[in-house]
Amino acid sequence: MENKKILLVVAHPDDETVCAGTLIKQIEKGAEVTEIILTGAEEGGTDAEVRREEMLKASKFLGMKEVIFMEQPDLGLNYSKDLMLRVVGEIRRIKPDWVILMYKNDFHPDHRAAFQIGMEAVKWAASGVRPEIGQHHRTGMITMMGGMWPTRPDLLVDVTDV
Repeated sequence: MENKKILLVVAHPDDETVCAGTLIKQIEKGAEVTEIILTGAEEGGTDAEVRREEMLKASKFLGMKEVIFMEQPDLGLNYSKDLMLRVVGEIRRIKPDWVILMYKNDFHPDHRAAFQIGMEAVKWAASGVRPEIGQHHRTGMITMMGGMWPTRPDLLVDVTDV
């Protein structure tokens, strides 16, 4: 599965570690990866600015093209129309072939909210809603990655070599 542009929509800096091996394999094949991080994870015991710097170093290590911080409250992430439309604008700007979302039934409430925000944004980005935030874009593939709750995957990527 080769995709030119991949977009992750996650709740916290470090959530991408769940699919980091898959991202590395795709980047090695020439994919451009962008990550939208909705919160700073400041409730995790580390200052949000420290987490931000760590994330920028990790994204450079992984070879990501761009990291977008939305700076919403940690452990208080909720769906809102305004936030969802901000993500719509990014989807329309990036025009991803593949969007990776958090698992919709994850144990962590921020992960569930990130899924809802991302899924709604993908749907609305493909519509004619709010043309002033970009030309509509239909994403070809949407997947969810595991998280804090055991899942039964439908797709496994062998990342042993990375």
